[in-house]
Amino acid sequence: MHLLKNIFLVVILVAVIVGSFWISFNLGKSFLMPVTKEIKTVDQMTSEADAIIKKIGPVTFEVETGEDSSPVNVNLPAIADLQADEIKTKEVDFMTPKIESKIKKVKKTPVDRAVCAYKVQTGIFSVSNNAEALKTKLQKAGFEPVIEKYGKNLQVYICGESLSDAKMIASRLKAKGFVSVIRRK
Repeated sequence: MHLLKNIFLVVILVAVIVGSFWISFNLGKSFLMPVTKEIKTVDQMTSEADAIIKKIGPVTFEVETGEDSSPVNVNLPAIADLQADEIKTKEVDFMTPKIESKIKKVKKTPVDRAVCAYKVQTGIFSVSNNAEALKTKLQKAGFEPVIEKYGKNLQVYICGESLSDAKMIASRLKAKGFVSVIRRK
């Protein structure tokens, strides 16, 4: 009788342990597992893009010219209007050489650090060669970086006259693959 009682208690103990593990597993699965999002197919994304393009219509912009200052309208065909085989083979001439020759060349003015209200910092280095290398990469990408002593380090940044200007610079940097932080001067 005593042996039967011990076996019964062991079976109940094992059942309680197995039950608690099963409950913990199911609770953990429902609370801790990430929610999976349905991945869109290429066809779904293409149809969404077509709908957006049909909604906005053809793209038109003006280019300011140099000599006579009369605007030149450039119309781009809406992609939704092109057939699938045209998209692969048709080359769209966005700007003719005639228009490109009339576009004013913007003179880059030197950076006035007194007007620099915000710094769009792209790097901070303890080795000057690394700071110079980043400055060269930024210049090749069309930016006007500045290297300035910052404590024991060298800070590489681009001046922004206002917060909106700094945000625009940061977005351009991000589009070209650079990481940046906006700092108030």
